Amino acid sequence: MAHQTASNAPWLRIIRLFQIRLARLMLLVAIIAILLSAWMYNREHSNNQRAWTSTQLSALNHVDAAQRRQAAENLYDVEEEDLARTLAALTGALSDPDWPVRVAAARSLPQVIGSENRVLTKEIDFATMALIPACRDPRDEVRIEAVRAVGKLYDSIRITPPAPGAPAAKAVTGSESRQAVDALLQAMNDPSPQVRAEALRSFARVGRVCGEDAGLVKAIVEHDPEIKVRIAAVYSLEKGWPEDALLYPLLLGRLKVVTDQEEHSAIGWALGGLAPPSRETLPALLDALKPDDWVLRRSIATALGKLGTAARPALSTLARVARIELADSQSSLPAINAIIAIDTKSPEAQALIEPLITLLRGSGSEFQQHVAVNLLASFGPSAAAGVKALRETLKSKNRDVRQRASFVLGRVGAAAISAIPDLTVLARDDPDSSVKLSAAEALKRINASALANSPPWPYPLPWP
Repeated sequence: MAHQTASNAPWLRIIRLFQIRLARLMLLVAIIAILLSAWMYNREHSNNQRAWTSTQLSALNHVDAAQRRQAAENLYDVEEEDLARTLAALTGALSDPDWPVRVAAARSLPQVIGSENRVLTKEIDFATMALIPACRDPRDEVRIEAVRAVGKLYDSIRITPPAPGAPAAKAVTGSESRQAVDALLQAMNDPSPQVRAEALRSFARVGRVCGEDAGLVKAIVEHDPEIKVRIAAVYSLEKGWPEDALLYPLLLGRLKVVTDQEEHSAIGWALGGLAPPSRETLPALLDALKPDDWVLRRSIATALGKLGTAARPALSTLARVARIELADSQSSLPAINAIIAIDTKSPEAQALIEPLITLLRGSGSEFQQHVAVNLLASFGPSAAAGVKALRETLKSKNRDVRQRASFVLGRVGAAAISAIPDLTVLARDDPDSSVKLSAAEALKRINASALANSPPWPYPLPWP
């Protein structure tokens, strides 16, 4: 018995030693786990924003649907270190059994990616792929928010617009973008008019970036039975394909047949946001320029101004509209701007110099006074006929008026050389420092222009 105990003694010592070492190892593992947990907690709660984010991410798993929805709504802005886990949580919430949670998650996704002016292509693709199934959600509210979110994700992607008549260049060719386009095309045929309208607005962003044409959108403008959808399609054309040469004939033709005032106004505003029209559209534009329609007065005049000198036949019509604008203190004077853009030396443009100087002196609203300054400055040397009136305006008791007149005279250039004595007095003696600076700058411009336009010295210089 004693022999057996003695023979087992080495094994007993090994077992005891192993138990001691195992206990130490378990203690070490426990310490490491505690330290790691503390590090993770400190990392997630290193500041108030990260602590708040961690709290909301935890709340996304709460049993109460209202708390999950509130957490999804709160996760619209996080620090960059938390972006990956927030995106994973929000995309997971798109499958939540409670539809308001899905709506909130779809709404927060583009906001969290677009915060702090970040352009994150991988994150955009990740969120897009998660939103595509949501575009087919059984709830209208979720589909609406999902298609809207897809469009917002592409707002951060910018491409240079092509030349008029050229096809849009494809900036994005990945499978995610193709699937996003397909999802929006499907949503544009959704039974819900609200879904179709939101899909059209998003398609203006996504389709443009991906090089899609506007064929289907044009068809919807003409044939969709819902007014709100047709209006959304008009918006989509203006924002996504403004350089399409066929938009002017399409929209001008629609003006003649639509009866709803909201749709009529939407088409009118869109015409002002398109690329410059062709010469061939001039008769149709003039036919659409209705002085009694303030939307068309603005948008058609803007389009004619883009046409430039080719729109000279429109000057007399624009002059009639300009008289209406001058009587409206809230007008931004688009017809006057168009006349100046077409030909500053035309009789119609020259006839506007005195009325604009009258506005500059303060006869109109503060807004119109600023507009008048910019319009007079855009005349350049063609505003020579107004130099005398502007010199008189330099004597105004209102410092803003004196400053504006100085600014305009500087833009007139050498044609305002007669105003040099008046501007010299202002630059030296005016009690307002901003007027002094404006007058001094005007003197520099006038002298530089006069020197540049002076004839060359006809005789050889007496020195080598």
